[in-house]
Amino acid sequence: MLKHADLVTAVSEGKTKKLKGYVPDKEVITVPNGFDLHFLENKLNPVLYEKMAGQDKCVCVYTGNIGLAQGLRQLLYIAGKAKENKLNVNFWIYGKGAKEQELKEYVRNKQLDNVFFGGKLSNKDIYTVLKAADISFVPLVNEKLKDSIPTKIYEALGVGCPVLLAAKGDAVTVLKEAGLGMAVPPNQLEELWEAFDKMYRNRSRTGHLRDNAVKLMRDKYSIQHSARILADVLKRMWAEERNGVNRKDD
Repeated sequence: MLKHADLVTAVSEGKTKKLKGYVPDKEVITVPNGFDLHFLENKLNPVLYEKMAGQDKCVCVYTGNIGLAQGLRQLLYIAGKAKENKLNVNFWIYGKGAKEQELKEYVRNKQLDNVFFGGKLSNKDIYTVLKAADISFVPLVNEKLKDSIPTKIYEALGVGCPVLLAAKGDAVTVLKEAGLGMAVPPNQLEELWEAFDKMYRNRSRTGHLRDNAVKLMRDKYSIQHSARILADVLKRMWAEERNGVNRKDD
């Protein structure tokens, strides 16, 4: 497929670099998955918002699949340390998946009364959750996934929610560019806890950083912007092909 393609696209710079190594004679471009600007058109669910943000606690959320690849035990480790240190914080996990029951059992056994499972949410309610949250936890299960960028990082940053990222590679690059959150390599539990603790204690000082991150997601990492990138390349290729055909006819 790669050898017969006129254009190859990838969703991150790391994937683009890798693909160029496979087909150095092909044009390979980065077209990020990005942040859908229509996500901002959702309205707050007042009941859900009050349920999360109305308890005068710091709120840390995870939204997405609850499976093996997500490495959610890392979040439960943080929750345990937060309880041990008597931090005023609730952890909400929203989603469904193969590891859900296993994690619930772990929470019961460890008596983590600061962890709550909210089930699967609509797109509208994910917007509300991120608006209510002080921290969005975005994990990858190991550091081999260096060219993966979870789309949930774009949504969190797009509404101005700071991200605690357990990853290496391209996702870290995006977060550093946004400047709203902290990144730690996967499964470095003590480093992850220290990063969370720092974000917890500085959560009221992120106003201008939120504005900068929101602007970056809108201007550079929206899927609307990505679509324009792809459309411009296709228009240019079409024009080159048309001009080549015309020269051949002449």
